[in-house]
Amino acid sequence: MYHKGEYAEALRLYTQAIGAEPANGAYYGNRAACWLMLRKFERAANDCAEGLRQQGCAGLDKLRARQATALTHVGKLERAVDVLEEGVALRSGADGAPLRAQLEAARATQASLARGRQALADEAWSAAKRHLVAAVGGGVTDEPAVHVELAIAHLALREHVEAAREAQLAISLDPDLLYAYVLRADALQVRVRVRVRVRVRVRVRVRVRVRVGYG
Repeated sequence: MYHKGEYAEALRLYTQAIGAEPANGAYYGNRAACWLMLRKFERAANDCAEGLRQQGCAGLDKLRARQATALTHVGKLERAVDVLEEGVALRSGADGAPLRAQLEAARATQASLARGRQALADEAWSAAKRHLVAAVGGGVTDEPAVHVELAIAHLALREHVEAAREAQLAISLDPDLLYAYVLRADALQVRVRVRVRVRVRVRVRVRVRVRVGYG
């Protein structure tokens, strides 16, 4: 079912398998893969952690890789790096190459996020936007705080459409994040004011042309 893209059905079957064999860590890893495709990253990370705790579990590298991916999506980069470092420490040579590559990518994303937040604190808006966008591109897609921070940077740069979009993303991820509503409202109000000013200027120009024409 998983390979057919029927993730919800595959999830149900793996859940049944876990019920029948709760000590089989591979089943947790397979269910985690379904959670990832369904963008339920916290559940994916939890299933991977449970799978890693089971004895005699095959595919430990896959479990660690999936857990790190899920943790990265929700902004838990420190934990993602720890998970990958644990895996790399147990591997040597070519066998550990995929985990090492993922570890390097996670560290780079972690650095981008740290630089973006420092730039935001320094009110270096363009640098903040650049680094935060890099963090999102590195996999931090479902951390509401990052989208709020991007909205702040966009708003400071007078990029009102982008600010409203990022604030809306934060709201979709966490409807209780009140500051995201404030940012979205600020961005939308500015857009309205700009549109009104443009319309007024156009009307004034039209009137002036009409008067000149009749003159």
